[in-house]
Amino acid sequence: MGCKDEKASKSSSEIERAPSLNFTPDDSSQVRALANEYLMIIGNKNYDEAVNMLYKYENDSVRELNAEERKSYLNTMRQLPNYGCKLKGLALYTTNNNRLIYMMQVVSSGSLEDEKGVMKFYLNPVVKDGRWYLTLLDMTQDGTRNIFNL
Repeated sequence: MGCKDEKASKSSSEIERAPSLNFTPDDSSQVRALANEYLMIIGNKNYDEAVNMLYKYENDSVRELNAEERKSYLNTMRQLPNYGCKLKGLALYTTNNNRLIYMMQVVSSGSLEDEKGVMKFYLNPVVKDGRWYLTLLDMTQDGTRNIFNL
């Protein structure tokens, strides 16, 4: 079962833009396109391809995941039952502190629509030199502030 595209039912929690930073509709579109591609890959259980889309943000730079980070991600994802996934929310606040939330249904009798039998995952879309990246959300890494109440 693949991931659902949420274009048909947009809610206020789906995309929020912080009033303090002027993101363009193109920024939202770019992040949404990255999110949709990532969720399609996760929905198809192609975790090796999904991990290639993820980065780390540290000290005002974006880097590829190292071998240990890749292994940890792959071990986690491969152990979880996956009955589909869905974008829950996307909020753009600053160039390096943002929030993308997606749900994965991990119980066969669960429901993405009712948020039953799901796990929530958080990513941090970051823009660097005009390009958007999906980075792992790590509140303890250098250069990131906790602005999310997670």
